[in-house]
Amino acid sequence: MSQQIDYSVPGDPFVAPANLNRRFVAGVVDATVMALLCLGLFLRFGPEPFGEARGWVWKPCAILLAMFFLLEILSGLTAGKVSMGFGLRDVAGQRAAIWRLTLRAIFREAPVGIFVMSLLTDGELAKMIWLFCAVTLAICYIPMCYISIFRTGRTTFDLAAGTVAIRRVRATPISKS
Repeated sequence: MSQQIDYSVPGDPFVAPANLNRRFVAGVVDATVMALLCLGLFLRFGPEPFGEARGWVWKPCAILLAMFFLLEILSGLTAGKVSMGFGLRDVAGQRAAIWRLTLRAIFREAPVGIFVMSLLTDGELAKMIWLFCAVTLAICYIPMCYISIFRTGRTTFDLAAGTVAIRRVRATPISKS
């Protein structure tokens, strides 16, 4: 049973549903940013022979990863959403509550959390098992999200948190000719 989503926002007539093409691009931007930051951590803390290769890279990557995660929890924004002009609302069209944004961010960033846990684990075999779990979960997220977008217009993260992605539409002035 589908639920009717109200995309209107009181006082803001320039809001529209986020379309699939833009959501895909936003997802690619977010995945690229996270992958590069995780690579910086992997080069320092990963299993042999990868770990210890670049000792200085991990600090800025860890700081940026934490900042991006906090930004997503507090505002729902990611690099991909900002680049595509997206925002998050609840299904009634109101600003999403902080608990909804937190739930969505935790559910969405679960593979990154498992990846970070793998790096903090002692033992090469344990690290590899955790890394395998993180990569498998990340790969499963792709079809899981897009199947739910095709069926409901919302990602699995949005369904779990009760949010909906919106796109701000810029008003174009009408030229007088």
